[in-house]
Amino acid sequence: PDMLYGAACRQPEPETRGGDGGERGWTKLTESEQLERFLSASKNELGMDRRAGMAWYRASGVMRRSAFERYELVKEAVSKMDERADVETRLIASSALFHFYDEDQDGRLSRNEIAAFMRDMCRGEDHVIWCMDAIGLGECSELTEEAFLRLISDKRKMQSVGLRTRSLRTRRFLGSHSRQQSDSEALPPKVVLDPRQVLASNDTHCPDVTSLWIGPSAVNKEFLLDPTLESEGDWRGYIAAPRGTIEHSIASGVVSRMQNLALKTRWLSEDIGDEEWERNGSLLSRMFKEDTIEGQADRIMIIMGACKNIVALQPTLVHVPAPCKVIGDLHGQLRDMLLLLSSFGFPSHYGGDIESTAYIFNGDWVDRGCHQLEVVVLLCALKILYPLKIFLVRGNHEFRAQNEFMGKVGFRQACITALGEQEGENVYHSVHEVFDWLPLSALIEDSILTLHGGLGDGTWGLKNLADDIPRPLRNEAQGPAFVTQVLWSDPTDSDAFMAHGVHPNPRGSHIQTFGQDITHKFCLREGVQCIIRSHQCVKDGYKIMHGGRLITLFSARNYASAESNDGALLLVAYDDNGHLRIRPKRLQHSSFVCEDPSAS
Repeated sequence: PDMLYGAACRQPEPETRGGDGGERGWTKLTESEQLERFLSASKNELGMDRRAGMAWYRASGVMRRSAFERYELVKEAVSKMDERADVETRLIASSALFHFYDEDQDGRLSRNEIAAFMRDMCRGEDHVIWCMDAIGLGECSELTEEAFLRLISDKRKMQSVGLRTRSLRTRRFLGSHSRQQSDSEALPPKVVLDPRQVLASNDTHCPDVTSLWIGPSAVNKEFLLDPTLESEGDWRGYIAAPRGTIEHSIASGVVSRMQNLALKTRWLSEDIGDEEWERNGSLLSRMFKEDTIEGQADRIMIIMGACKNIVALQPTLVHVPAPCKVIGDLHGQLRDMLLLLSSFGFPSHYGGDIESTAYIFNGDWVDRGCHQLEVVVLLCALKILYPLKIFLVRGNHEFRAQNEFMGKVGFRQACITALGEQEGENVYHSVHEVFDWLPLSALIEDSILTLHGGLGDGTWGLKNLADDIPRPLRNEAQGPAFVTQVLWSDPTDSDAFMAHGVHPNPRGSHIQTFGQDITHKFCLREGVQCIIRSHQCVKDGYKIMHGGRLITLFSARNYASAESNDGALLLVAYDDNGHLRIRPKRLQHSSFVCEDPSAS
């Protein structure tokens, strides 16, 4: 190894590849010496530890290859870890993955070894158990290599629970040098052509945007698509509501109509408050093109059933890519939600930006406002259409106890007012079946933690968010004590030294107010750079606090018709300097404020 791995070996010349003398330098060694040279080469050149090297050695040993041939094959496989690799390379890489988790080398994965594999793709033990059940491994005690390869090649089954082997948390079996490639060294992704097109009509009488199959006039005569460019599945992922289903039909209708309404609302000459807008109960009829209460209730429950199935597959700490937009408290103010989305980008692939941008809705969608049910219906419709782009983070108002405590302005009463006693109660409970499975936090690019309330005493961390929250979570008392702080706590409104530490909170004796030092210690310990939270009305719609490590975000303007606050969202995106930049976007408040203290 000392002779073989000098500085020149990082970029070996063709005649000396794999060591002095090339293949001949290997054949002079005994079988055990060849293995050791393979492991040394894998470590020094590919950054693999011994366990990963052994996995690749065993996987590449088919057809009785020599150790040198195995090493050359492994280098090629590691460099082609994308969907463009040939069948043999992909098979060997999958086999290496099996051997990496087959720690006792008995040719089978025990239940503990299966769980270790799942754990590296999941977030939290409850998520592991749920996903194993969902893909048919709940009662499985062992897997052969053949069965393992069938499982990970079944993309529909794996992605039905939101898992991808290329998203393994550590990718340890690839080696650190592969994981640390610069952007310029990384291979480009596989390119596929979508078989559908989006068509925009500029008809002034009936402008429309629709999705159609690509027709014969858009391709050459005798055209045959290269198989390597064929797309697999819907671009929205396997857990999205499939086209042609009743769930997709209802949800896409809701989103399309609300997108059109958003554009019309934005261009109204007169700005009015949410409480004065569409108060005749017509919005649910417009959402569904259905006038009967029974028909509206049926459609809502279909959306809720589909949404519950999706959020139950996702963990309690969701990971969100950039670019993304974060939207704070809405409290049933649908008009402000539509104005924000029409002003700064709507989450739709018909004239919107959902294909390139994720969205986090950071809790408190209900209670107080005049269109609570409509807000929830739109959010859940978006979730089932775009499950890997829309993330719904639960707030303190997405609990039954809080809704019922709010009385006549609470969500339960809003459902009954909209749909009557019987249908209203049924819908109310179906919505809470979704709420019970929602995550309590989101992590943007492993750098920005988003949650509704705050840190409390800050003694918990990301692992607790991922592992320790039971679901379905029907009330706060079911979870550990930190859940209350995540949902309810507030930061101090001063960065001064006197505001450091943990203080009582006027919301209740069990709720805490935390200072700048708590935020800084949490960020340092957990490896995050900033925290985005909501929960409090702030004048500009956002407020930067605690040295910039914490931002409060509130999206309902003129809150409860009693405040003169703006609404805002935060755009989190990489800029041209390579920084992950947080940029506020505000919706200005209006002068229609009604000074009615009872409204608050």
